[in-house]
Amino acid sequence: MSRARMTDGKCPKCTTIVKFKVSGDVGKEIYECTSCMSKFSIDEL
Repeated sequence: MSRARMTDGKCPKCTTIVKFKVSGDVGKEIYECTSCMSKFSIDEL
């Protein structure tokens, strides 16, 4: 079990800069917005 990584980014839903919780394998990461709790793949960001 790896520790959750955090990264800053622009959430498509919040339209602001937020912190994302990053999980999943390299290349298939899932980014979860800590503000609205929506999940996005790298392709959507």
